[in-house]
Amino acid sequence: MLAHVLTSAASWNSEQPLLTYSVPIELEDRLGPGQLVAVPYGERLVEGIAWSTDTANDEDGLELRPISAILDVEPALLAHQITLAEWVSAYYVTPLSRIAFNMLPPGLLQRSQVVLHMAKTEREEAGEGGLEKATSLRLQALVGLLLADGELDVEKLKKMLGLKRAKEVLKEALTSGIVEREAQLSSPFAKKRLKRVVRLVAQGEELAAWRQRTEARIGQYLPSTNAINMAPDNVRRRPKKSTPDPWAMTGTADVLTLTPQDRVSLQAQRQLAAVDLLQNEMATNGNNAHYWAPSKLCKATSLTPAQLQALVRENIVAIEVVEVRRDPLQGHTIPASMPLTLTPAQERALEHILDFLALEEGSGREY
Repeated sequence: MLAHVLTSAASWNSEQPLLTYSVPIELEDRLGPGQLVAVPYGERLVEGIAWSTDTANDEDGLELRPISAILDVEPALLAHQITLAEWVSAYYVTPLSRIAFNMLPPGLLQRSQVVLHMAKTEREEAGEGGLEKATSLRLQALVGLLLADGELDVEKLKKMLGLKRAKEVLKEALTSGIVEREAQLSSPFAKKRLKRVVRLVAQGEELAAWRQRTEARIGQYLPSTNAINMAPDNVRRRPKKSTPDPWAMTGTADVLTLTPQDRVSLQAQRQLAAVDLLQNEMATNGNNAHYWAPSKLCKATSLTPAQLQALVRENIVAIEVVEVRRDPLQGHTIPASMPLTLTPAQERALEHILDFLALEEGSGREY
């Protein structure tokens, strides 16, 4: 089985952008178009897209290099996206690799790196024997480093020793047969998006009991109001000195200071508002509910971080770190639209096109 792979490394060849590789038997039933694969390219290992497959066993009798690995079983490009990339490349006379790799999410591609590790025969033996076989001190130092760490990136070795000395050590190590060089792909730049969120954990009777206690605290500390007689005569006449003026703010500024009871009532109101937001979000969107970050929830309800932590201690809410999907359209509602009405001229043109296609349908010509 053969696979035609599109790589960014071979983008210089715009006439033949696809490279042909043989598919190992263990990968034949799992390889499909659109998947990301690792393939050898010179001395490097590069990432590519399996563009198409062929059931042929060889390519004109040539010896082909095999695909190294399937990086992701899920296709990075679907069939219609592959067709679209081919059309864009042909229409705009642009390299196919440039079109296809720009269709992938940023950070998905991986960087090729070359690492050094002990040869398989040396690893199977005592391991420490590799130091005895090293003929020079610098080779012994490299072997000791590989025995301790397992592998070493060649670029890191160049930074440690400098370009000239690193090449000398590398040549000596590969000639000795103690050390092997292998091409690998580094980890992708794209990582999981983690977010601290607030989740409502209390449900049912537990939440109802907490709500009842909170509402009772609010009602307990509400200030009492005295009814003031606002008869029409009081509006027309100047109030007597013995009658309190309902619009006047009596007392000093200390009256406006929040008492401890007022703070308890205000905290209960804010906590109740936060729980209502979380509960309404779950009731409206269910499993697709948007996540509330602690900072955003505090800003929306005027909660302080300490008041939010009080809800956490009461096991009403929990602050967790979850993985969230990168969706640029999350939280945006896209209204449904209707197809635009064609103008009379457009309708006549469409009729001519459909009539022409109906006449040429049996001719076998493609348009």
